[in-house]
Amino acid sequence: MTYRYREIPDADVPTAMRRAGELAVHVASTVLNVGRTRIAWFLPDPHGRVQVPSCYATLYDDHVLWGMYRPGDEHVWMNAGLGPIKAAFVGLHEVRHRWQFATAGLIDEPDAYDWADKTWATYGHHFWDTKGTDQ
Repeated sequence: MTYRYREIPDADVPTAMRRAGELAVHVASTVLNVGRTRIAWFLPDPHGRVQVPSCYATLYDDHVLWGMYRPGDEHVWMNAGLGPIKAAFVGLHEVRHRWQFATAGLIDEPDAYDWADKTWATYGHHFWDTKGTDQ
């Protein structure tokens, strides 16, 4: 199965979600020492140019792709409709995939979830302080 999406500009992502996602990606990139990781935001679009084979669709909720990492990319893809808390968790998870591919040449879903959970326990409280921003 293939899903279709369109990339959207950072400015079109709700501020609180964008900030939470960016902070989580920055934290994960720093902790894992993978270098700067850019976020490509997307929204579902049946006519979108971004086609995602289901093998890359790692986070689902009712068949909605939350995020993905394609091996070799220096960016992660994140759904712009998640809200701040999910966006932060997805950012941690997807950067872990970048690290996995860079260090071992593979993608390990259970490890990415486990690492994101543990990292959330340490840093998560930083990701949901959205005072003064849209939700």
